Amino acid sequence: MTKKELILNKSLELFSSKGFESTSTRSIADAAEVSEGLIFKHFKSKNGLLSALLKIGASKSTPEIQKIKNHKEPREVISSCIKLLLSIKKEDYPYWRLYFASGFEEKSQTIGLEPLLKKVVIEAFKKLGFVKTELEAELLLNSLNGLMIKMLTTKNYNPEPQVLLILKKYRLS
Repeated sequence: MTKKELILNKSLELFSSKGFESTSTRSIADAAEVSEGLIFKHFKSKNGLLSALLKIGASKSTPEIQKIKNHKEPREVISSCIKLLLSIKKEDYPYWRLYFASGFEEKSQTIGLEPLLKKVVIEAFKKLGFVKTELEAELLLNSLNGLMIKMLTTKNYNPEPQVLLILKKYRLS
């Protein structure tokens, strides 16, 4: 493992457990057993390091998100959104924790799955004849976000029973 990869791994651990604001570059350097200057050499700043980590996380989730967006059948769009939680690998949890945490720390208007999937879910509900499509999409994505937060923060949590219940609610099982 290169020193750059070591810095990325240790910063991911620290950012996803302590938060971005509460993690200093000094603590990352100590954990990675490198100089603080090396962090700045590779990433220019703490924000640059965060940006690199979020890009890595996005590259891991983008193929799954893209599959959902590429479905033509609206029932498949909604079903795939719901089942997305079951496809997230445990080794990718720290990236998702960081993604959610950075949204909370920035006090973003939208965090979680909403900015990634809202438009495609609204369109799917429209095609299925739902009346309040935006509200229905928000309800579904908020429910999935809540399940995802539970998955990311509770050791050995299994979301499958609730995923199956949501699929049943939308008559997709």
